[in-house]
Amino acid sequence: NLNELTPLLSDLRISGKTVLALFSRAFSEEALASITEWAKSGMFIIPINAPFTDQGQVFLDIAAVTGATYISTETKKLSDIIMSDVGFSKSISCSRYETFVAGNGKEEDAVKDRVIELEEAFEKEESLFYKDTLRQRIACLKGALAILKVGSRTEEDRTRKHDKADDDVGAARNALKGGTVVGAGVAFKEIAKFALALLSPNS
Repeated sequence: NLNELTPLLSDLRISGKTVLALFSRAFSEEALASITEWAKSGMFIIPINAPFTDQGQVFLDIAAVTGATYISTETKKLSDIIMSDVGFSKSISCSRYETFVAGNGKEEDAVKDRVIELEEAFEKEESLFYKDTLRQRIACLKGALAILKVGSRTEEDRTRKHDKADDDVGAARNALKGGTVVGAGVAFKEIAKFALALLSPNS
């Protein structure tokens, strides 16, 4: 029930913070209706559903990056949440299927500790699926993310460059999924070493 967050939302609005990203396992119709009402008063709440796997663990990742406190039904009531529980980020980009949270740059120690925890979990994990999920989360926390800014003088040129950049990003993602080798002939040079070793009479 978002009505329990009224004290916190009022404090945020008074302090000049009028946008709040709210991460949850799910949002009821009543909660979405409350979000709409708050928007009318100038307080904008962005409801973001957690991914289907490792929801609680992903929340801890986000908390480490933003300096927020992970709240669950076992730890604290919504009505007891205060300003110090709220985290901050440089930016949040949301689409239908993806959300990117840019950290505030002040939580380096918390992020490093979280990365260590995930790396330890990665070593112990036996499932290939969960190992891949952990690998992706570790990469995100380490900042293995690039932001491409595409601009031009005309709208037509901007659209062309944007489409090309989008194609390049897609190609890079497919290459990472399928496996990559270094370029500029280095891969052939390395392969040649093994080929010569196999052809050697002493091998």
